[in-house]
Amino acid sequence: MGRDEFSCLVLRELHAASDVWNELVVVTNPDQRVGRRGSGLSVSPLKLSSDKLPGTRVEYIPHTKPEFRKWKLPEPFSSYVFSPSEGNDSGTPSPPANHVLVTASFGRILTRKHLSHFLPHRRLNVHPSLLPQYRGPAPIQHSLLNGDHETGVCVIEMLDAVPKKDPLIPTDSIGGVQGPDTIQGDNVNGEPVRSHSRKSRIDAGDIWARNRLVQPASADFEQMRDLLAVEGGRLLVDVLRNFKHGIECRAVSQITLDDHITIRAAPMIGLEDGLVDPAEMTAEDICRKWRAIGHQRPIHTVMANSGKPVQLHQVAVLSDQLSDIDQSLSLVPGSVICKAIDMVTFTQQQANKHGNNRDSRTNFSTADEVTSNKQSKSRSARCLFVRCKGNEILVVPRIKPEGKPVLPAGDFWNGLKGGESIRFAVPSHPTV
Repeated sequence: MGRDEFSCLVLRELHAASDVWNELVVVTNPDQRVGRRGSGLSVSPLKLSSDKLPGTRVEYIPHTKPEFRKWKLPEPFSSYVFSPSEGNDSGTPSPPANHVLVTASFGRILTRKHLSHFLPHRRLNVHPSLLPQYRGPAPIQHSLLNGDHETGVCVIEMLDAVPKKDPLIPTDSIGGVQGPDTIQGDNVNGEPVRSHSRKSRIDAGDIWARNRLVQPASADFEQMRDLLAVEGGRLLVDVLRNFKHGIECRAVSQITLDDHITIRAAPMIGLEDGLVDPAEMTAEDICRKWRAIGHQRPIHTVMANSGKPVQLHQVAVLSDQLSDIDQSLSLVPGSVICKAIDMVTFTQQQANKHGNNRDSRTNFSTADEVTSNKQSKSRSARCLFVRCKGNEILVVPRIKPEGKPVLPAGDFWNGLKGGESIRFAVPSHPTV
């Protein structure tokens, strides 16, 4: 069960391990009309991937959450019911051990009735964090936002959902499903949180497999999503092989890990999370936010002179080698100038800084930004340079003013009235 690119890569690893399955039933979202007057069609990436894999069968969940709660699992799974009490008086056979439920970035809460069609140890979820760290729908984003040097992925057992009146987080997803600001039963940000039984918490099941990965300083969401999905798929296959061959293994309770780390939640990324303030953030802080959430939320700030919001695109940190920019720019945080720089040199500096693993979301050589000089064989582009906290300088090649498309920085600068100067500053209570 899944829907996005993370799910696709997990499925790919599972499909390649044909020794652990006889049939794969893929459950995902149906096609949906989107855009103005339904002019576009949104198709689940998992559906598209499944169509290319022999031996898979695709089933669809209802569009709405109320309909999903009443949804019946496809056959043969719905023909079985697990009863926690000894014996099953309902007359319905107990699920066989070779029926396994797997979710990966599914985005919906599975009800107790849904889960009851599988044995407790055959309800698995692939979660891209080192649980119990980053429970919630956006673990990859929050790990990147916090600048973690290490991350990981787990295969956990899914537990029953909480009662309807308890506003607990939805099931695991990568961006786009509402999550909590806190974790039930823990202290988060120094504040006590009401407690629930661990057996009623999402992303809190016992861990069947867990692996750590290095998170490069220049990594972005797509890069880590793919790395974690592939590793998660491999871990899942290992767990299934152990199940198949009867290899004795024991899942680890997350309770045993809680005391060793400061637990952070991973709530859904909202529009307000994209707000940046050069007076309070270094250029590196802003770039880290761009790499973590720029794929789903606009990174934006406010023009102090007009109070209008602007989006910043393809941002980078200015290197020490370009000291002439530093001398031209005011020391006041948020100050902005526009200058041309050699993008070939700048791009190479970025590659050297990050060990040739330059941020894949930063593409400086688009045709409308770069001008070629045939005699010098150099390529230059005008960019905005923004003074940030700690005297760092942010490079902004592209910008989106309110109500306008994304523009090259030079075009935006040319459009300012009378050559007015600008400064980026966030008011005390910004409106997002």
